[in-house]
Amino acid sequence: MAQKWYLNKEELKNSPSFKDGISAEKELDYKQQAAYLINDLGKRLKLSEVCVHTAIVYMRRFFIHHSLAKFHRYEVATAAIFVAAKVEEEPQKSKEVISALHICLKKTRDQQLDTTTAEFQENVKALIVNERILLATLGFKMGVNHPHHYITEFCREIKACKQLCKIFLQMANYTLQMTSMCLKYKPAVVASYCIYFTIQSSQWKIPEVIDGNLWFWLLDTKVTFDLLIEMDREFKEVLNKLSPKIRKRVMCLFKNPPVRINSMNRIVTSSS
Repeated sequence: MAQKWYLNKEELKNSPSFKDGISAEKELDYKQQAAYLINDLGKRLKLSEVCVHTAIVYMRRFFIHHSLAKFHRYEVATAAIFVAAKVEEEPQKSKEVISALHICLKKTRDQQLDTTTAEFQENVKALIVNERILLATLGFKMGVNHPHHYITEFCREIKACKQLCKIFLQMANYTLQMTSMCLKYKPAVVASYCIYFTIQSSQWKIPEVIDGNLWFWLLDTKVTFDLLIEMDREFKEVLNKLSPKIRKRVMCLFKNPPVRINSMNRIVTSSS
């Protein structure tokens, strides 16, 4: 199976799930649910954020080739975190992963979980099968780059304060959990958008020109303002489809005190 991880708008629209009668809105919702479950599993299993991010990318790449009508989102999410944990050298036992799944989905207390039931054993077997299907679908090409790396390097370059860097990184989490940007744009481009959205949505500021070049060229020289504006439109379309509670949670990230930039281009709060 040939792997193609970066798709255009039409290819994303005509997904296997869409061809099976799942609406674009429902597909978006299902993949967000899978991403949220991966995040919950990661916390439950005490996995690193990188592991969680990798698992979400695996899940989204899997559904490039398979339909949500044929593979349940939660089963794929569980297989994705199971595989990502191995790739990121944080391996978990299959029983531990299924135990975490039951707790996350059913809010079951640990002491109430019976791992000897037929249902539990079938879940473990299904995880192993889904792991093999996931690996085959990804062509055993498991390496994944994330926008977070580029954001961290950018913040180091411009000497951004920790609070601003943290907001950029959280914005990268949101694009991964809520959108298909990781299937359409390379990580450095997504990183550029995360920074762009933050400075457009808050009082944080960064130098517009660095060493004679536009700031986003530090990340990718192919990025343009037109591209960032287009990505902004895409993200806001997704944001508007979310529940008011989730939208509020996203936008609360950008409430911060006024900032200034000192003579060394170091970004600091006004109270510093």
